[in-house]
Amino acid sequence: MADGQRLLNDDVLNGTVILILVTCIFSSFMTERASKQIALENQAAVPEDESGDDEKIMINVKHAETAELLVGLAMLMRNRMLNRGMVALNVVYDDANRLKYQENGRRLLEHVTKVANYAGVGVQTQVRIATNIINGIKHAFKEFNASEMIIGMHNGDDSAKKFWGEFIPGLFTGLSRQITIVRCLRPLNTIRRIQVAVPSRAELEPGFYRWLERLARIAENLDCRIQFHAKRETLSLVNQYVQNRHPNVRAEYTFMAHWIDIAKLAGGVADDHIFVVITARKGTISYKSALDRLPEELTRYFSGKSLMIIFPDQYGEPVGAMTLAEPQHHEQRSAYDMLVTWIRKKVRK
Repeated sequence: MADGQRLLNDDVLNGTVILILVTCIFSSFMTERASKQIALENQAAVPEDESGDDEKIMINVKHAETAELLVGLAMLMRNRMLNRGMVALNVVYDDANRLKYQENGRRLLEHVTKVANYAGVGVQTQVRIATNIINGIKHAFKEFNASEMIIGMHNGDDSAKKFWGEFIPGLFTGLSRQITIVRCLRPLNTIRRIQVAVPSRAELEPGFYRWLERLARIAENLDCRIQFHAKRETLSLVNQYVQNRHPNVRAEYTFMAHWIDIAKLAGGVADDHIFVVITARKGTISYKSALDRLPEELTRYFSGKSLMIIFPDQYGEPVGAMTLAEPQHHEQRSAYDMLVTWIRKKVRK
């Protein structure tokens, strides 16, 4: 002021700064809690209506040694009542060896067709030429109006860095429909138990009942047990669905408090079991930062085991789009945790 006095002294100024700091921290915390509550109150997942099922399974065939596995899995997953065929795709590079790869692809798809036809299932096939394999697969998927894709797991160097291989990451980030990645080390008809690890809030995903229906069909067709590991609210919905739609399936339900407990499940996965992981794309409701460590955990604890990884259907929602539950993929680093960490650092100083 003109006489040299200040309108606000240091105490008021410091108090204002502290008020702003506390307000920013707790508003972030409350917004996170509110977004979760809104997502819970507006559950998007509803049971599939068979009359409107858009099922059209595409298998991406690359190697002869996995072709029959992919066909067999697709037939176990398909809805026999709809009596729809499937799509078999082989994509080859548009380079100097194109003609050779095309011929190999035709022979491979002819074998796939014979295997499927022997079981009374029709198959549409295509050997597609592309300068970019990922784009070739995505374009074919859309042209055939497929509902989901089954693809073999990368069989190269057994390391976490190369777990997904060259093409798979581009598919699950570029396609919003269900993608099933499989590695089965024994014939499917010898599988005795399916063990399924389900992340929290998976029931809020649009494709929740699609993958659940597919797994229930596999268990029913193989006449094997299926065991779900998840939180109680998820297990309750899974149990309700299985009892209503597949009462003959021998299902078991095991409480799993935290996703970090997935490593503890490895000891219970035998050679005649298949371990199924329901994962999530970044930005979706059930995504959590712990899923980024999935390649390392599967490589370390489930090496030599039969595996299936499912990216749930998002019904065309753009990958990475902002959602009300966006903060949940940092759930292990909430505003409260950050505040506690900040205070601890200050105290140590």
